[in-house]
Amino acid sequence: MALFSKSGLAKFALVSGSSVGVVFLLLRNVSIAKLIGPDLYGVAVFIQAISAAADLLSDLGWDKFLIQSDVKDRQASQGVVHFLRLATGVVVGLIIIVASPFLAHAIKVPAATGAIAAIAVVVLLRCATHTDYKFRQRQMNFKGELVIELSRFTADLIVALVVGLLLKSYWAMTWALIANAAAGCIASHIMADQPYRPKWQPVLGREVYHFGAPLLFNNFIIYLAGQGDRPMVGMAYSPRVLAIYGASLQLISGPQAVINRILLTLSLPILSRSRTDPELYATRHRQLGMATICAAAAISFPVISLGSDAVRLIYGKAYHPDPRLIAALVIPQSINIIRTWTMSSLMAHAKTKVIPLVNMTRLVGLCVGSFLAFRHYSLVTVAYCLMAGETIGLFTQLGVHRKIIMKEDSRIIFMLAALGIFWFLATVIQSFEVTLMLKIIMAIMPVFIICGGALILEIYSNKARQVKAYK
Repeated sequence: MALFSKSGLAKFALVSGSSVGVVFLLLRNVSIAKLIGPDLYGVAVFIQAISAAADLLSDLGWDKFLIQSDVKDRQASQGVVHFLRLATGVVVGLIIIVASPFLAHAIKVPAATGAIAAIAVVVLLRCATHTDYKFRQRQMNFKGELVIELSRFTADLIVALVVGLLLKSYWAMTWALIANAAAGCIASHIMADQPYRPKWQPVLGREVYHFGAPLLFNNFIIYLAGQGDRPMVGMAYSPRVLAIYGASLQLISGPQAVINRILLTLSLPILSRSRTDPELYATRHRQLGMATICAAAAISFPVISLGSDAVRLIYGKAYHPDPRLIAALVIPQSINIIRTWTMSSLMAHAKTKVIPLVNMTRLVGLCVGSFLAFRHYSLVTVAYCLMAGETIGLFTQLGVHRKIIMKEDSRIIFMLAALGIFWFLATVIQSFEVTLMLKIIMAIMPVFIICGGALILEIYSNKARQVKAYK
């Protein structure tokens, strides 16, 4: 019944809006890729990666201060947050402008300097967004965020199509990102109840600053661990290779982002509410773990088996990745789904200090992969290193709350082992030429075995519990 409560419907609407946004972004990327070709699309993927880095470095969670803290003077706190966001946007924007020639030369496309430098406009527009809608989220009112998100994604897609058709250039991505940021900024100001007055106040300013400043290092680590591979591939190989790499990654990263958003939205309150009842917590923790493993299986095996053909079908014949590369990219994204479950458990127990440590362990794969990439090893080998880094991060999280995991009477461990074995087999099969029928079998059979096994284990567990209670 919780789903049909006001908060449940609000969360469901927010997740639905995010899902629509992922579809719009996929349409934008596919449209640009087909309109400009792989050589130029690689530059567009690089520009998108730089924009993502700028977003993380300029968003230090100061707007979340408005949601989490009991602020007495709403207008004053908003003024300080707006001031800090604008100041951060200006600093990050200037860094991008100064660094743009070096970044363009790093991917061997000096002409892209202007398109990269224009990302400074994107940063400034996003930092100029009015934060009034954040206050409404304290009452589980996500209407403002939904309107802003839909405005952003709609403008993004339309501008990408128009500029892509007119210019046939990677500038389509830059202008799409600018339109995205501008639409969100304008919508936030239209929907705001309070005036937009950035103002520094020393006492309140220090409180807001100390709330968000520590997130700078963590955001930097998150970017390197989660998206640092794309700039690295562009600089170590070529824009064309990055285009195929980016197209392959986008096939899985969109659905993975939606699933992660749903899991975080639902699992954290479920675990937090049951934390005072150890038996209930253990049951819900186990069920959520089994559900995330099933989700990882359901999304990974079809893409591993059919992903290479799907990329060529969706993006065009010029984009045809090695099937082994698809497997090496899909598995880390699926591991991220499982990590969302363990992350929710850590957050429910307020063990947030370990999160930067976990993200740092993920950097092992990026460091080794970067070393091999600049020594001209194959992209598949580099992707395997990134996969190893994600695996290390998962086992680090599992180790942090191993006392909870080890009480699961081996069901979670059994499912993780089965998932790992099938991933290994699916990856090995990608090294050979196989028939379409075998690909379909490998896309379906592991999912049925893992999900069916989870269902049987849970039914058996419930019956055993009922028998024990009866006795």
